[in-house]
Amino acid sequence: MKTKKPQPSTLEAKTEAFKKEVNFSGLNEEQKRIYTAFVFRRAKPYRFAVNDANGNTVRFLLYTNKTDDGVLHIMGKHYKGVAGPVTATEIVNLCDVIRNGVMTSDGKSITYTWIKGASTLKLIVGLKRSKTGENVLKSFYSNRKTSRTAGSSNK
Repeated sequence: MKTKKPQPSTLEAKTEAFKKEVNFSGLNEEQKRIYTAFVFRRAKPYRFAVNDANGNTVRFLLYTNKTDDGVLHIMGKHYKGVAGPVTATEIVNLCDVIRNGVMTSDGKSITYTWIKGASTLKLIVGLKRSKTGENVLKSFYSNRKTSRTAGSSNK
C-alpha cells in the first residue's frame, strides 16, 4: 500500500522542513537545545537563562507540548519555512533577540523586540508569567509578511 506524503501544513511536514533548513552540526549548545525542543518534543519543558542587554538574567521555560505556548504555537502559527514569518534559523537564534532586543513589560508579560538589519525586520520574543511565577515562552514572531498573510498581523 502506498503511504501518503504529509501535507505541507502538518506538524510532521513542518518539522521535516525545519530540520532541512538548519545545519545541526554548526550550532552552539544553546542553539542545539532550541533545535532539539522543536524537533524532538517532550513532555518536560526546557529551561533557559539568558542575559539581556540591560544585564538582567532572563529565565524562561520552553514548552514543547502545549498548543497555546512555545513550540507548538510557533510551529503552528508562525513557522512557514524559509519564507515564513519566522524561519528555522531565526528560531534557533531566538535568544539573540533577548540579548540584543529592547524590553517592554506590563507585569504579566515581557516582550523583547529586535529590529534587525537594513530591512527593519522586527523579531519579537513574548514571555508570559505562569501561575507559579515563572516566565514561559509564549511566542516568537516577526513583522515579516508572507503571501498568505500579507495585510494581516503576524502576532
